[in-house]
Amino acid sequence: TPVEIVAADFAVVPVRLILAPGDLDTLIALVPGQSNRELRTGLQWRSAAPEIVRVGPTGIVQALAPGETEIIVSGFLQERRLTVRVHPPVQTLVVSPKPGAGVLRVPLHGTRALTVRAEAADSTPVPEAALWWEVADTAIASFDPAHAEITAHRLGTTSVTLRARGFDPVTWVVEVIPGGIAIDHQAMALVLGTRNALKANLVDDNGASIGPADDLQWSTSNINVAVVGNDGMIEATGLGRATIVAATRWGRADTTVILVTGDLIFSANRGGPTFGIYQLSLRDPSRVVPLLADSFQNVQAVPSPDRGTIAFSSNRGGDFDLYLMDPDGTNLRRITSGLGADGDPAWTPDGSHLVFTSARSGSSQIYSMATDGTGLRPLTTAGGGNSAPAVSPDGRTIVFVSGRDGNDEIYRMDIDGGNQTNLSATREREAAPRFLASGDLAYAAEVRRNGYQILRVPSDGTPAIVLATSPTAITSFAISAAGDRLAIVAGRVTDPRRGRAEFTFSIQSLAGGAVFQVPLMLNEQIVNPHF
Repeated sequence: TPVEIVAADFAVVPVRLILAPGDLDTLIALVPGQSNRELRTGLQWRSAAPEIVRVGPTGIVQALAPGETEIIVSGFLQERRLTVRVHPPVQTLVVSPKPGAGVLRVPLHGTRALTVRAEAADSTPVPEAALWWEVADTAIASFDPAHAEITAHRLGTTSVTLRARGFDPVTWVVEVIPGGIAIDHQAMALVLGTRNALKANLVDDNGASIGPADDLQWSTSNINVAVVGNDGMIEATGLGRATIVAATRWGRADTTVILVTGDLIFSANRGGPTFGIYQLSLRDPSRVVPLLADSFQNVQAVPSPDRGTIAFSSNRGGDFDLYLMDPDGTNLRRITSGLGADGDPAWTPDGSHLVFTSARSGSSQIYSMATDGTGLRPLTTAGGGNSAPAVSPDGRTIVFVSGRDGNDEIYRMDIDGGNQTNLSATREREAAPRFLASGDLAYAAEVRRNGYQILRVPSDGTPAIVLATSPTAITSFAISAAGDRLAIVAGRVTDPRRGRAEFTFSIQSLAGGAVFQVPLMLNEQIVNPHF
């Protein structure tokens, strides 16, 4: 049998060693062309610097002192060299965060870096020091040694352990928590002096709520407008806007805007040629604060049920159209357009629709529309003028003023415009119907020979109650939803030729409290108050 002998290269693994003084490791010679067959004989091993490392006849290497040298392996007419580095002895391991500081929380699908530094006796870093990492449950979290970074995969608790030669193991308890938090309100409107609580929930990466979030840090951008407690309780301390921040201990946060408003909004010309929208607080009703006062006529402002939006009528687009704005007078957006004036906005209880008066068809009629400007539809078609709608607290009924029978009287209809019926049918002129939270109805009436009255009609069918009387014309009024406070605007003509009138603006408690007269400017006109 012929035998042919050919040269076969061998290789030594590993090609580079990093050791600490006293460490042992084994080098292996392999023949790659022969399925990595290991060579056990025929090789000579030596160290270029025996004082740094020593190598035995079978490739066992022992580190003796810090430094760098080579191991030379020769045999079969070949020679291989590999580098060996011996790093200084590690005296200290500096880790952060400290394992005893508590549970290490990592958001779901998020990462958290650990800081580990091996130091020699002189505090110089030893980056070559060998470190070994273990994760107790890799389904919950994994660890990248190259970046010392934990990656969270599933909710739960596990541990990450660091081992280094000559040191006790270092273990961190890792809790994988939901990805973030979300406050239950993106914005909240509060009346000055009132309180309300914000709540935050833990959410996953898709924003789905997982459960309540606790142990949060709450802060406010403006303590003069709103303050917040550690439990998320908000107290409205001044008119204006503030941002509330809820932050977690692991660095996630969410914000909400707090808009603090007065108890009452109204329109006034404040002695000038145009009407603006203003507000006041019952804490100091003599202090009137402007919300929107510019060169346009801005009237009939009505806050939404949650007080987060104000609907009003303005001629800033030419004709009077309906607009929305935030409670601090910002973020104006127009929601109606076209020929004919739009006004008298009234909110449905869920805040999704407005019922309003429009002359777009040539006569004054009641319309309904979503607050985004879609779904416009007429609710009345009768002649004589239909105006001043108000929606019942249950959202099923609308009351309004109609002159279809020759006299301004209170009518009611279903929310879709059906079953229109006369509620008053009196000789008096009636105006400005308002619903209370109880379902009772209030409206103003001109009583012949007896001046003017504001009446409250109980929902249980009992006789009407006179809430207030005035010898001069009640031009507009507002009653609080609870029915405990009344704001009345009354006026009389002082100069018919010049069209001048004198107005009074009073606020009173219906529980028998004193009447407060809001001070007005010279020739100031007040219209459309709303709580």
